[in-house]
Amino acid sequence: MSDLGGFSLHELFRGEAETHAAALSEGLVKLEGTSNPAIVEPLMRAAHSIKGAARVIGLDIAVRLAHGLEDVLVAMQKGREAISSSRIDQLLRGADLLASLARVSEAEVAQWTATNASAVDQLAAELMVPPPAAVQIAPAAAPTAPTGFQVPSSGPQVPPAVSPVSPEGTTETPSQLPAAVPAAVPASIPAPAPISAPTSAPMSAPTPAAATATTRASSVRVTAEKLDRLLQLAGETMLESRRLGVIHEEALDFKRMLVRLEDELDRLRAEIRAAGLDPTLVARARGIVEKGREGVVAHLLTVESAIRRGEETSTQLYHEVLSSRMRPFADATASLPRAVRDLARALGKEARLEIVGESVPVDRDILARLDAPLNHLLRNALDHGVETPDERRAQGKPAQAVLRVEARHHAGMLHIRVSDDGRGIDIEAMRERIVRRALTSREMAATMERHELLEFLFRPGFSTAAQITEISGRGVGLDVVQSTAREIGGVARI
Repeated sequence: MSDLGGFSLHELFRGEAETHAAALSEGLVKLEGTSNPAIVEPLMRAAHSIKGAARVIGLDIAVRLAHGLEDVLVAMQKGREAISSSRIDQLLRGADLLASLARVSEAEVAQWTATNASAVDQLAAELMVPPPAAVQIAPAAAPTAPTGFQVPSSGPQVPPAVSPVSPEGTTETPSQLPAAVPAAVPASIPAPAPISAPTSAPMSAPTPAAATATTRASSVRVTAEKLDRLLQLAGETMLESRRLGVIHEEALDFKRMLVRLEDELDRLRAEIRAAGLDPTLVARARGIVEKGREGVVAHLLTVESAIRRGEETSTQLYHEVLSSRMRPFADATASLPRAVRDLARALGKEARLEIVGESVPVDRDILARLDAPLNHLLRNALDHGVETPDERRAQGKPAQAVLRVEARHHAGMLHIRVSDDGRGIDIEAMRERIVRRALTSREMAATMERHELLEFLFRPGFSTAAQITEISGRGVGLDVVQSTAREIGGVARI
């Protein structure tokens, strides 16, 4: 492969495929939720871009797969094919395969191709089969999430925060992770199985995939090490510009010396004149000193101007480089709608995820730590808090549950709130479980306030689940959320 700026063509393909495969996965989940063909276009462009990049490096298996995805998306956009969950499943499988290929090094491509060729061929064949019905589905109205109770996050005002959902059933768990601002996360806990975090006001319809694809600023790949080095150099530049102040002080001292010399010459001239001598030589020397002082004053003005401009520029440079460490919160949530969709289907439930504050800037290092806490909170909410469609209908709720992740900055903290409109936490059931686990006496448990009982959800091994499953029941989820929040200087609250 030829080399372009230190990157091989295959590396450039990997970067492009990774970006577009993520956009496909994220956009397909939104497309399924709205059934609106108008938002298909950015997905078509993503598939087409991957196909073009793969063709450049001769990666035929990726070309074939991306072409199949593109054909189906074109049919959906033109109304020749309905937007169905079964078709979205196939497209998501294709996006997953492309994402997997994007993670493979050039030396491993042959092995990946041999391992996945049959899966790609099968999927390509499925994509070519026309759907049973070819009727365009009109955009569906966005469901309104039922109002739920909201528990504001509290806790120390440490750097950015993330708020967790309680492991086995939950109300609202705000957690704060240092980096931007504290975060609050609601969670809910049902008796036998789910946790959920209530949401507040009705939630708006999901943003079309097009918005995500078109509003994100263009970017280039820069290593974290290089950014850190730039930040260090910018900081040193700011310090150096401030050292000009030393030169300024030295010039001021020189000016003061010249003023004192002028005073001494004036005194000497007066004494000479009083003695009846000629003061001409002294007057001439005094004139020379005065000119020197005027030159120093002019020099001081120049130095002061240079110091002011230097400090402004170096400070601006430092903050610009510092801001380059910040990434939009959306970078940590791109995979969450897909995860919620897949898990809800596995549990036989209906749920959609709303994300608020996607453009909120978060420090790169904090952002990298948010994946596990957010996944734990959402999995707990789905398993413990969200009811089955039949249970929700019986309670007068929409069959589809709404989960919400919200990020915002407040008082120097990153607040992240995770909530759901599920059943909430059964406090009395929690009180009974705490006693059965011998974590406290029945008398003591009876006197505990709600917030004191909720703290038990963060204990390692504590769970409200009736049985252990692949999803939950081991009492690990909220423990991970709390420990992660503490590691980055934040706090988690329910």
